[in-house]
Formats: sequence, structure tokens, C-alpha cells
Amino acid sequence: MAKCKLNARAYYKEKDMKLLKLFVTVLALASFPHTASAQESGAYGSVGITTYEFDTIGANAKLGYSFSEYFGVEGEGVLGFSGTTETIGENQIPFKTDYTIAAFAIARLPVSEQVDLFLRGGYHQTGVSLSAIGTLLDGDFDGGALGGGIQYNFSSKSGIRAEYTYLGGSFANFNAVSLGYVRKF
Repeated sequence: MAKCKLNARAYYKEKDMKLLKLFVTVLALASFPHTASAQESGAYGSVGITTYEFDTIGANAKLGYSFSEYFGVEGEGVLGFSGTTETIGENQIPFKTDYTIAAFAIARLPVSEQVDLFLRGGYHQTGVSLSAIGTLLDGDFDGGALGGGIQYNFSSKSGIRAEYTYLGGSFANFNAVSLGYVRKF
């Protein structure tokens, strides 16, 4: 059992490095100077809350860069801080989403001066933990992520954002809903 766990850790460590490289690449591309076609382009950040399946909750942070008023990239991190209990057969299993880290390409459609609709697609890694028969089990899954939402801008520098994201993976899929404050730099 210990050997299997060590092999799994090595496997996930390799996946973590691949995801980290992808995330660093996206942020590096976002840091290069680009000519923008609109005033709304540039760097932005967001903080807020995320719920997975309306069961577990986490705090999220996003950093992004808009190349134009229509296209950009963003990185996202979520740190889970609450869990739930799942019923499997007759057993009650405590379950928690520990974290998510993701990188996205984003496409926006400005509906008005204050409202933007957006779609985003990318790649994520999500860590989960559960307790079964007195044993704490944890694991990571990764895969495609796809979502969309709406952003209401209070001013040229700040707004609020609501979104839905589907997190696909090899052994689990999650639906995540987020709400956050956005600040353009």
C-alpha cells in the first residue's frame, strides 16, 4: 500500500509540475506588452468565493490580462475551507475540495458600457480529500475547464463578476459557481 501511495505521489508531483509550467507560461504571456484596441484592456485581479456543487466553499483569486476588449487570459486559484458529508451506501463520508488551480483563455462580449458577458476555457487541477473507514484519502484530478458568466462594472476600474465553471476530470467532475470583486490595474 505504501509503495502504491509513493508512486501516486510521484505521478501527481509530475502533473503538478506540468500544471505549474502551464500557469507560468500563461502569466508570462500576459506580462508582455501588447497593443490593445480598447481602453478596457490591461491587467486585472479578482477575489471572491466559489462553491462546488453548492456543497463545499472556497476563497478564490484570479489574475488576468486583457489583450483587447474581447480577448484575454487569466489564472485562478481556489482554496477550499469547508466540506460536506456524502452518503455512499449506508456510510457517511466526510468530503472536502482542498484547492483548484487553473489557467484560462477568455473571450468577452461587451453588452453595454457597464456589462460584459464572457466565456472561458482552459485546464485545471483540483485536490480533494475524504475520510473513509478511519482513513484520510486525498487525491488530485485534472482536465478541461469550461464556463462563462457576467461582469457588471461599477466604474472603469472596478466591478462584480458572477460565473459558472465546469471542471472535468478523469475520475470526477464538478460544477463551480463563483462571485467576486474585480479590480482593473
